[in-house]
Amino acid sequence: MTKKIAAVMLTAAMLISLLASCGGNSGKDDVQTTIAQLTEAEETTGTDLTHDLPDDLKLNGETINIWYFTKNSDVSEKFLDIQGELNGDIVDEALYYRNLRVEERLGCDLVFTDTGVASSDVGNEISKMIMTGSTEYDIFNVVQWNSAKYVVNGLYLNIIDMPYVDIEKPWWSAYYTNEMNIGKNSRYFLVGDISIDTIRCISCMYFNKNLFENYYSSPDDLYAQVLDGA
Repeated sequence: MTKKIAAVMLTAAMLISLLASCGGNSGKDDVQTTIAQLTEAEETTGTDLTHDLPDDLKLNGETINIWYFTKNSDVSEKFLDIQGELNGDIVDEALYYRNLRVEERLGCDLVFTDTGVASSDVGNEISKMIMTGSTEYDIFNVVQWNSAKYVVNGLYLNIIDMPYVDIEKPWWSAYYTNEMNIGKNSRYFLVGDISIDTIRCISCMYFNKNLFENYYSSPDDLYAQVLDGA
């Protein structure tokens, strides 16, 4: 039941995160005014952020425990603190108010635990907790390359039919999430705006057009394959 509640929280978090940054360096003494301003800003952007949460959906003070990490394993990495903080930084404050608005909207308490685990050890640490039967956390912030592999061990919950999670909403990365599915009936991971690092750490690939044309075909063919999702 707790995992289903967590899914509701995730949906609301996605709704709120897209435009939370418009709050900027807001006044710290009047949180309610800031929340109202952010909500009004959403309504005037022209972006369709309509969610499907029932108006009377409340979690009645439920505590949602979130396991996450900020420690890098390589000098090229830097992870944001998804808990957020009122420190004058526009991103940190946007995250802080996003989480606060989720609590206000759903009547729950979000408890973030920065575990101090390095990114390279995330999958292993989560695996150990699950194997020991730990139910301390409801949501895990993971690294794909070292966490997805544990799906084959049956450690994760299949959330393909989880209520209130519509990955076609703009706050989810639908294509990415579908590519992470196992077949058509199994989904174990959600990817979207709740994890800003998925956007911040986007990378690109370069290729030598002359070599490609000499050995394969026109470079335009490669672009076409990418655009077609090949």
